[in-house]
Amino acid sequence: MLTRGKAQSAERPRRFYAAADPGALEDGFGVLLDGRPVRTPGGTRMILPTLGLAQLVAAEWAAQGERIVISDMPATRLAYTAIDRAADARDAVAGEIADKAGADVLCYFAEAPDSLVERQVADWGPILDWAAGDLDLQFVRVTGLIHQPQPEATLARLRSLALELTDFELTGLINAAGLYGSAILAFALQRG
Repeated sequence: MLTRGKAQSAERPRRFYAAADPGALEDGFGVLLDGRPVRTPGGTRMILPTLGLAQLVAAEWAAQGERIVISDMPATRLAYTAIDRAADARDAVAGEIADKAGADVLCYFAEAPDSLVERQVADWGPILDWAAGDLDLQFVRVTGLIHQPQPEATLARLRSLALELTDFELTGLINAAGLYGSAILAFALQRG
């Protein structure tokens, strides 16, 4: 009888390559496993937009042991998602980002203590001001935890900005928004 851990290990594919290296491909960059380009679960050749991303993904593949553990490869999983799924789900993903912005954590300021309020104003205020100035996103700031709907024009503008991104950028944006609880912070990260 197999234990749960051994059963999971047996389900994971064995490592079938000796070397994982980043490399130039015809339309971008990729990861070469013993000189052969990686393909996504959907069967598409993994073409990455930057050498830096190819280096990161190659490092994840190189770090694998006897079995390939995809859950230990976040950049690879994001690349798979961007390549295999993002193109068909762009509108839905942009809608999810707008939904997150509708209850963005940066818009909810504490009532007390004063030291927390001051820190939030000092740290979050400039980011909200940046979003208003650079992205033309006017968010309603709230004191307390009672939900305040954001203006539909702001959410529509945010959806539009999301749809301007490449599939890779959009995939990164939705993941960052979920991680931070903030579409505003995700856009700040995406915009540098």
